[in-house]
Amino acid sequence: AIQAYSIFFFLLISFAFGRATPSLFEMMHLENIGHNVQEIAQVPALVAILTAVGSSVLTSTILAPEKNRSQFVWAVKGLFGGPVAIAELRGLDMLQTRGEVEVENAK
Repeated sequence: AIQAYSIFFFLLISFAFGRATPSLFEMMHLENIGHNVQEIAQVPALVAILTAVGSSVLTSTILAPEKNRSQFVWAVKGLFGGPVAIAELRGLDMLQTRGEVEVENAK
C-alpha cells in the first residue's frame, strides 16, 4: 500500500510542480487549459507534501518508539508513505528483540 501511495504522490508532485508539464499540454494541443490545470493541481500537491512531512514526524517521534521500532526507518516510511505508513505502523505489534523473547520463554 505504501508503494502505491508513493507512486501516486510523486506523480502528483511532478505533474503539479514540473517544468515539463506545460510542454506536455502543448504536445496534446491543450495549452489553453494546461496552465490552469497545473495551478489547480498545486493545491492538493502542497497538501500531500505537508501530510507527508507530518506523517514522518508523527511516525518517527510518537508511534515508532511506542512500538519499539526504528525511528529513522519509520521517518522515511512516513515521508514516502504518508497516512498509509501511520495506519501500517498502528497495525503492528510491539517489536520484541531476540533477547526479550528468550527471557520471556525462560520464565
